[in-house]
Amino acid sequence: MEQTLNQILMNKTRQTELHGWMKKVEVAVQQTDVRNPVTWAALEKLSWNEDKMPRLVKLLKEYCPCPSFEIPEEAAYLILVAYHNDNDSLGYLLDIMKAYIKKKDRDGILFLCRMQAVINGNEDYPHLNGLYNELTAYLLCCRRDRINEYRRGEPPVFSEADLHVAEKYLPHLKEYSFRDKVMVAFPTAKTVRELAEKCGCAVNTFERRFKEDFGTAPRKWMVEQKAKRVVTLLTRTDLSMKEIASECGFESNSYFWDFCRRNLKATPTQIREGFGDENKFAKQG
Repeated sequence: MEQTLNQILMNKTRQTELHGWMKKVEVAVQQTDVRNPVTWAALEKLSWNEDKMPRLVKLLKEYCPCPSFEIPEEAAYLILVAYHNDNDSLGYLLDIMKAYIKKKDRDGILFLCRMQAVINGNEDYPHLNGLYNELTAYLLCCRRDRINEYRRGEPPVFSEADLHVAEKYLPHLKEYSFRDKVMVAFPTAKTVRELAEKCGCAVNTFERRFKEDFGTAPRKWMVEQKAKRVVTLLTRTDLSMKEIASECGFESNSYFWDFCRRNLKATPTQIREGFGDENKFAKQG
């Protein structure tokens, strides 16, 4: 039977001076509700032990490099480490963040966002500013990459609802540019008016701002982006014409074919068969 993290750590420290302190840690971990920060107080107090915490962090790096938010005791140890104001502890947290990113673990990333906000809400644990900055930078990139995910026909790792949740814990995530707002809103907007509304602007204001930032009219840009996505799906996937038409928001196959002939100067079949000239079609969009 596979051992729990508590069992592994207790066994590894059994013949050491760390064992007595680890018994206290085990009790605190078992009494922690990761959803209720009020129960984190015992972990905070234990994290102040500057003699034993570094040794525990070293063990966690070895035996729990990617704690699961779904396993309460593993998440509790993550909270304990976050309270420890030390560069090695921060390094462990950043390694965990990278592991979550690699696994596309959205729940893990959102838990890190919430955890650092709860612990460092009053700037009592400034080492967590490093985690805050890394999380903010990563999620801003996710926001900006949504347009590329749209073109590739890939579902985004983080929905807009997820990003709004993250904003509660990472205030700087809200402070993104007009261009970023357009990139976020575009994949689900069908008209310029709808895009303007999603960006929180009146249509006239939106068109003026758009021209300033993008150097072109919004309708022309939206057609170009849709054309690029059509070309990508036709030349890089095995999706049927009907599936691609649906993915790109066309109401029928005839609308899809008309769009390709009008904006790409070729039929969908010609674009798919001429996949070697993908860039040529893209430039015509």
